[in-house]
Amino acid sequence: MRYDILVIEDDEPLGWLLERILKERFNVTIATDGLLAMAWLTNGNLPDVILCDLDLPNIDGLSFLKTLNSSGAFNSIPVIMVTGSINPKAKEDCLAAGAKGYLEKPFDPPQLVEAINKVLKAKQTLV
Repeated sequence: MRYDILVIEDDEPLGWLLERILKERFNVTIATDGLLAMAWLTNGNLPDVILCDLDLPNIDGLSFLKTLNSSGAFNSIPVIMVTGSINPKAKEDCLAAGAKGYLEKPFDPPQLVEAINKVLKAKQTLV
């Protein structure tokens, strides 16, 4: 079974790289900001995991996460924050808002895949 991953990343080269890293194992959709991602979700798309940058245009990653988790329709989708911020408060805020993981850029591709697999495994044990 191939899982669906929504990547929310405004840096196009990094979005391209994430897609290349993940497409061998997952179906990948890229959104360049939180508003586009929310529109994609409200059109009936339900990914298995969302990777979300913290610093995004229009809706920042933390606001997106809070909106997602306050929604009955989308609050079961696990979100892994992927960010260049090394601010411990940002990590604390994201985890408190419901993020299931937090990766700091730069990261190793195996580290990213491991974080996704960990979240997917935890999600399966809840079902």
